[in-house]
Amino acid sequence: MNNQLLDCLTRAGVLINVSVRYWRGCKKLRPEDLGLKKTQVSDRLISLGHKRLLPKEALAELALVEGRAHALIDQNTFPFLNGLGHFLPNACLEEVTGKLKELESEFWSAKQGFMEHYSANRDEALKEWEREAGKLTPLVNPFMNAIKSSFPLAHGLERQFGFAWTLFQISLPESCGIDAVDFEDQQVVAAARRVAAAEAGRKIRQETEQFVADCVASLREQTALLCDEMLNSMRTSETGVHQKTLKAQAINKSGLLELVTRRPTLASIGGLDVMKDWLVKRRSAFTKKAREYGLPSPNGLLIIGIAGCGKSQTAKATAEVFGVPLLRLDAGKLFAGLVGGSEANLRSAIQTAEAIAPCVLWIDELEKSFAGAKSSGSTDGGTSARVLGSFLSWMQEKTSPVFVVATANDVQQLPPELLRKGRFDETFFVDLPNQQERAAIWKIVINDYSRDPNDFDIQQLAKVTDGFTGGEIRCAFFDAMFEAFEGDDEPTDLYIAEVLTSFVPLSKLMAEPINELRAWSKGRARLATTSAASMPAKVRKLAA
Repeated sequence: MNNQLLDCLTRAGVLINVSVRYWRGCKKLRPEDLGLKKTQVSDRLISLGHKRLLPKEALAELALVEGRAHALIDQNTFPFLNGLGHFLPNACLEEVTGKLKELESEFWSAKQGFMEHYSANRDEALKEWEREAGKLTPLVNPFMNAIKSSFPLAHGLERQFGFAWTLFQISLPESCGIDAVDFEDQQVVAAARRVAAAEAGRKIRQETEQFVADCVASLREQTALLCDEMLNSMRTSETGVHQKTLKAQAINKSGLLELVTRRPTLASIGGLDVMKDWLVKRRSAFTKKAREYGLPSPNGLLIIGIAGCGKSQTAKATAEVFGVPLLRLDAGKLFAGLVGGSEANLRSAIQTAEAIAPCVLWIDELEKSFAGAKSSGSTDGGTSARVLGSFLSWMQEKTSPVFVVATANDVQQLPPELLRKGRFDETFFVDLPNQQERAAIWKIVINDYSRDPNDFDIQQLAKVTDGFTGGEIRCAFFDAMFEAFEGDDEPTDLYIAEVLTSFVPLSKLMAEPINELRAWSKGRARLATTSAASMPAKVRKLAA
């Protein structure tokens, strides 16, 4: 930048810096907070990240003032010296500083309001953390102590709040009148400038070299720690960065398996209490304690039932219960055009799953994968039958901790050898949700869309959706939200009732196949819920 341009800028404006500080109310959860060792931390626990100690609403006004202050600066300034400062033209100076004074007043007012409610918010937040602590860790007391210690006392918060702005005037040095002095004085001034420049250059080089040295030292330290973790993970069976890398590479390389990272919890699934209880009792099946006790690794679970009633959600939640990775097998990719390719693909998928074990292997809509095994000899040269035989042999003889969860909608298409006792530890039948389950599903669905279930007549909604699947209940509320949005309104029972009057559920469209599936399940599969009222009534009454 030449002197003429710098001189112009110094006359046309100033540099401004705005700082807004307040307590963010967040805590980064560490493994020790959850009663774990660092080597036991999985990707699921790492994803916990920063957790809010207080609800967003408690800090909303402060966050709003901060956002408005930064927006004001961004709209009226432009970056200066590669972003080191913001140049504010003189024409905007009075307006910007006036608005900053107003924002400063609003900030301290918002801070005062926050401090007035801080104690009540703190007590309420601690109660909520205590209720949720059991879901995160069995060591509730140490965890709660870590949370409580993160809440400063009210007087300790004062220094964490601040609203300030600073104006900087950049100006060129005044002329030294060098033309008016004699040559000797000019030489002295020039020599002094050279000495100052050399000293400044030396200091910059020294500080730069020190900075680079510190960075190299830090990099070496981090590399050493990473190498130690890799070596430890190779020497032990504990999950470390080395094994995580190898596992991810193995899954990506095969293409037959998909690592599912977004997994629901059992709490996010309405009803199915018997199947949930069965899974919870087996959540420690892959632990060292279970092996020392002599428990055999469970084979798997077959979930049969009506589409849209939570089979796939339960399959994904199984991995969350066990605390192991979830792999989804795309059975359609198993079958190859070359002779022997399908069997090789199955062996590759099994080997990958066993290398990653303990894990959950999820096969969705099992009947579509092996439906052709009965007539395989006349349709595909026996490929489906051979693939099924290989899969059954592995299920029967496997010793690795791979828990297979398979779902099916049409059990009639499954070969009988796949259904016999011993292939899977248990076969559950998932029927249409009863009234109690539908009420639970309505609450979950409404809460998922950031609405308060208390604003709706849940029991009445459960009654009028007799014969609906969980997926259909979600679709009905989704449609009601669109209707409300069109009218610039919030969804209510009335909007839902309007949607239901024209909604035709699967229980009506596919009544005969559903009755056949129920008849088959009696005595052959275990009901996923204890309620005797799981069968829907023949007549559904819809609210007007």
